Parts: sequence; C-alpha cells; structure tokens
Amino acid sequence: MRRRHLTFRWSCAITASLLGSGLGCAFLRKDTSPLPQIRAERIRTAKARESAAGEWPCDHWWRRYHDAQLDDLITRALRDAPAMMVARERLKEGEARAGLAESLTGLVVGLAGSADRERVSRNGFLGPFYHNIPSQGFTGPWYTEGTIGLEGGYTFDPWGKDRAMVQAAVGAVRARQAELAETELLLSCRIAQVYFQYQGTQALAANLERIEALQETCCLGHAAKVRHGLEERSALDLVQAKKLDTEGQIQAARQALLLLREQLRALVGAGPDGLPALDPASLPAATEGPLPA
Repeated sequence: MRRRHLTFRWSCAITASLLGSGLGCAFLRKDTSPLPQIRAERIRTAKARESAAGEWPCDHWWRRYHDAQLDDLITRALRDAPAMMVARERLKEGEARAGLAESLTGLVVGLAGSADRERVSRNGFLGPFYHNIPSQGFTGPWYTEGTIGLEGGYTFDPWGKDRAMVQAAVGAVRARQAELAETELLLSCRIAQVYFQYQGTQALAANLERIEALQETCCLGHAAKVRHGLEERSALDLVQAKKLDTEGQIQAARQALLLLREQLRALVGAGPDGLPALDPASLPAATEGPLPA
C-alpha cells in the first residue's frame, strides 16, 4: 500500500507539472520594430532661467541674525520636532530598503539552524519509543533533534533587473534625503518667521503700554482742568476714549503673543510647559538678509 500511495503522488506531481507548463506557454505574433533610443545627453532637466545655481541656503543660516534664543529654538526643533522625526524615520526606511535590495544581489552566504523537540505518542506507530528503556537506547517520551548548516548562492543578473532595483532603491534614499533637507529648511524658516513676529508684537505691546501711561497722565491733567473750570468736559472724554482704544490694542497684542507662542511651541515640539520665556530682542537689520526663499 505504501508503494502504491507513493506512485500515485508522483504521477499527480508529474501531471500537474505538465499542465502547468502547458498553461504557461504563449504564442507570440510578429513584433513591431523597436522604438528609437534616446541619447544619454538628452536626458536632463531643463535649466531654470530665473533661478541661479547655488541658492540653497548654507547650514545654520539662521546664525547670521546673532540671536541666541532663535538659535536654541531652531536647534531644538531640528532635534525634537515631530516633522523632523517623521522625515528621519522615512530616510531610515529608505536606507533599509536599499540595503535589502543590495544584499539580495551577487553572492549570498548564510548560516541556517533549527531545533525540534517532539513528544512521542504511546498509541502511534512510534509507540515503542515512548518508553524509557536506556538499555535499548530509548529515552522517551521526549526526543530532541537539532540541525545546523551553511548555505550559499549566487544570483546572476544578465539583464540588469537586480541592478535596476538597487538603483531605484538608492534613488528613493536620495529622494528621502532631499525631503529631510526640505523639511529642515521649511521648519527653520517658519520658526524664524514666527519668532520675529513674536518679537515685533512684543515691541508693539511695550510701546502701547508706554502710550497708555502717557494717556493716563493726560487724563489726570484734563480732569484737573475740568475741575477748575479751565476747559470743557468733552476734552477729557476724548482723551479717555483714546485711552480705552489703546487698552483694546494692548489686549489684542497680548492675545497675539499667546497665539504666536503656541505656534512656536508646536513647531519646536515642546510640551505645555516646555518652551522657555522669550526675552525681548531687537529685530534683525536689513543688511543681515531676508529669510531663505
């Protein structure tokens, strides 16, 4: 029975292989002429007429403003910001894929090993091995088997398919590197922009507070004149209305400072209390240059 069973299995396998080879065949008609190849020197990007080469900003471009607070914010953002973490992880993923694609080409050598621990059943055809009979070499019912071996192979690539896969993976890595550089540039520019808006709004609020103090002094002077009958009540009301308008501008500036600070905190990736206090600083001079385009 065992030989018949084996013969039947082999015949099924041969039939399946024949059917598979028959299904895999195809008749090709007369092919058309190949398309003309493009010369290598024509495969390039168009030259931009309005942008000159070398416009990408240098590393640590924000240091030209000589502001320690701005330096700390951008350095911290490039280290802890969620956008930078995502870009770095995408770059690592691309490098891993490129390494995997390259590792599958050429010579491959590996070490393989396995271990199997099996319990023999008392009622199976290996039932005699279930008993522990050291004199006969049986140490049942558990038996352990281990194998180890060295394997290797070499992949031939006559049509360059594997080389193309490696080049594509390397191109993806370079694209991720460009994405990381772009994220760094956008993030640093945005932080500098919001930071200078914060400093400008802080200076505006300080000026408004000084104006409010002067208006308060004017109100006291006009009130004294009204009490002594030296001028009409309308002059005092006009100064008080201007003072109320200034107070409204101060409140709006303070609200804008809170919003700008929250934007900086989100860009930097700091927690609710993780952003330090920002001291007033002068805005950069025009000679120090604008933000990168």
